[in-house]
Amino acid sequence: MRGKALAWVGVWFAAVVCLSSLVWAADAPTGDLAKLQGKWKGMAGPEKTVSLLMEFKDTTVMVRFSSPDGQDFLIKGKIKIDEKADPKTMDWVEFVGADGDALPDSKSIYAVDGDTLRVCSNGPDGERPKEFKDGAGAPPMLMSLTRVKDDDSGKKDGR
Repeated sequence: MRGKALAWVGVWFAAVVCLSSLVWAADAPTGDLAKLQGKWKGMAGPEKTVSLLMEFKDTTVMVRFSSPDGQDFLIKGKIKIDEKADPKTMDWVEFVGADGDALPDSKSIYAVDGDTLRVCSNGPDGERPKEFKDGAGAPPMLMSLTRVKDDDSGKKDGR
């Protein structure tokens, strides 16, 4: 009797493990969303003087940035991408600042190529750009980000 009970426990455990891995695999990001996962660093702002670090976990994004005068900021939100659009689109939604205040949505275009991510946006509530073009001090703003490797994740600036 005890042997049968142990056998059933073993079967139950194996089933739970198998089903859990199937559920996890079904929820794992795919396509471009999978390519975005992890940390990316770069410089932003009209004169590229704002260092930033973005971290993508599924559709959640944390953006840490430092102003030229050394102030640090953190905003969090979500992205929605359409990798079938031409150019590919990325909407920055449900963002909140460090103070918990809601931030306006932002529409952008993006391209991911290996360890390089380019994002172009007209800023919060702006129209989505149609091409990757920097506005030379005014919108649209074009950012080029580089994937952070494990050995350089501790570096603060985006360089």
